[in-house]
Amino acid sequence: MRRVTQIWPAFLVLGLGLAVTFFAWRVIGHQVGREAEVKFDHQVAQAVESLHRQVQDNVSLLIGLRGLFNASEMLERHEFRRYVSEFDIGGRYPAVRLVSFVRHVPAAQKADFERSVRRDRSVDPRGYPDFAIRPAGEREQYMVVTFMEPMAGNEGAFGFDLLSDTQRVPAIEYTRDRGVATASEPIRLAADPRGQVSFALRMPLYRPDMPIGSVAERRAAFVGVVVSAIQVDDLINTYLGRQLGAEYDVAVHDLGIPGMAAPGAGTVLMYGKESKRSGLQRDVTLEVAGRSWRLEFTAPATPLYGIGGELPQVVLLGGVITSVLMFWLTLAQWRARQRTLQLAQQATAVRAAEGLREQLEFIQQLIEAVPQPIFFKDVRGHYLGVNRAWERFFGIARATFIGKSVFELYPDNPDLARTHHARDAELFSHPGSQSYEAAIRDAQGELRQTIYNKATFNRADGSVAGLIGTITDITEQRRVEEQVRHMAHHDALTQLPNRSLLQDRVGQAIARAKRKREQLALLFIDLDRFKSINDSLGHSVGDRLLQAVAARLLGCTRAADTVARIGGDEFVVLLGDVDRPETARHVAHKLLEALSAPLELDGHGLQVTPSIGIGVYPGDGEDVETLLRNADTAMYHAKREGRNNAQFYTPALNGAAQRRR
Repeated sequence: MRRVTQIWPAFLVLGLGLAVTFFAWRVIGHQVGREAEVKFDHQVAQAVESLHRQVQDNVSLLIGLRGLFNASEMLERHEFRRYVSEFDIGGRYPAVRLVSFVRHVPAAQKADFERSVRRDRSVDPRGYPDFAIRPAGEREQYMVVTFMEPMAGNEGAFGFDLLSDTQRVPAIEYTRDRGVATASEPIRLAADPRGQVSFALRMPLYRPDMPIGSVAERRAAFVGVVVSAIQVDDLINTYLGRQLGAEYDVAVHDLGIPGMAAPGAGTVLMYGKESKRSGLQRDVTLEVAGRSWRLEFTAPATPLYGIGGELPQVVLLGGVITSVLMFWLTLAQWRARQRTLQLAQQATAVRAAEGLREQLEFIQQLIEAVPQPIFFKDVRGHYLGVNRAWERFFGIARATFIGKSVFELYPDNPDLARTHHARDAELFSHPGSQSYEAAIRDAQGELRQTIYNKATFNRADGSVAGLIGTITDITEQRRVEEQVRHMAHHDALTQLPNRSLLQDRVGQAIARAKRKREQLALLFIDLDRFKSINDSLGHSVGDRLLQAVAARLLGCTRAADTVARIGGDEFVVLLGDVDRPETARHVAHKLLEALSAPLELDGHGLQVTPSIGIGVYPGDGEDVETLLRNADTAMYHAKREGRNNAQFYTPALNGAAQRRR
């Protein structure tokens, strides 16, 4: 009992050290988990936005097709093919299986309709002599797949009557009566031999010379639908795979049309699989052209890679080791003292001194073997001793520094010296242990991020004799954390801001322009025929070309402007404080000239041209989403005008259908 009573300071140091370690472990573990949750929410939001944007792009394609039909008294097959081919379906809409026109054919017109299709030689000189509505049979009306692109690989859908499948009838009638684009239930395409889960976006078409204000009028004027058939696996893998890592699980359920019961109503799994969920979970309901989808995201509760996920364990292990080391040092000091008293009582002073020397040498060897800097101070703050790791870190020999204070250690930074001295005084006034972070410079003058762990030790009478401290270098850990934050907001290939950072900056710029009553402009840039270069010369040349384009864009803009890459070959330039729209046009022409200049990469002489759409705040949109969408619409207009030009957004670009309505 007396022995335990005498060594209680060592156990106190151990207990306090373990308590501080456990507290730090809990706090850092909570912080790491919170950072993982914030990153998870951010990536889920980006993924949902990307998916929603792609669906809206497909709806915009159908709106354009409806405008084309309304502008033509009798649309021909070759006109349909030419219009659809200009959109580069395979490159810009990789999830789309086919785009088609489905004509409404009353039973009385069936024979005439089949003869007209058989004689149609606008695309194939042979016509379609074997064409017939499939499946055979007499029905009151038909919805026949008449035009479709691409035809190759989808021949099985040509002539198919959608109304022959009774499960599709309510959805088609719903589209006809609403008058806007609608999404279908999950379907298996007749033209898909693999039978993948797909869905169809349908846009109703009406005779332009008839009123469509009511449901009855729309039924009377109905002539058919234009359809974009989309394969769900390709849609999710292409657009959510870009935003989420391999550790994320995604499941997509179709919830049907809100407020409308259907045969077999209930949730339908469209993508992923049903599984027991654990870790981070988010469910998002997404409106897809009149239907509701539930997107279920699951990810591990902590990161599976990088130093972030291991940080709590590192802190716990390091704290336990440091606490045990300080306990051992305090206990060893007590044992050394006890040994000294025992030897003093022995007859031979030489043997006593020898035993004490061996004990102290062992303690010194233990301290010298520790790879972290270790130091001892007395209650006045003067250094009593250091180990070799401390000498290497600060580049100071112990023989020249023993007896000096922290003010001699940092002669050029008195504020830092006073901070450390105040921490020492706080520990001496409340004996125990202490831990805090500090930025200090090493022997090479480099700034290092460190963690100080200190604990007091006592004299024989129990009074505080000084402190022992260790320094842990966490610079690399902080660098990795900063790199992760940078990667979350920048494009990995060009190091330009990504879509997330662009939207944040555009939002700030709009708020500033609104407050100062200024204008700003967005230049939406798409490289013409970049896909052909990428496919013919390889992704390596394509990547270097994108880097060269980024450099030229930066060279043509001000430091205060923002140049971002938002995906593929699409770039956006944010111009703040634009005095008039002509300023944006002038910058756009500079970019056209710079990007069109010849370029040589790996022995290949290349020349790419851009199509640029310009949107100006506040006239073309007073929020981020509207301004970006309208600049994108202007860019497509530039492509239709022959590419390699810049066009301002006008409301007329939304298509003839939108203007009429």
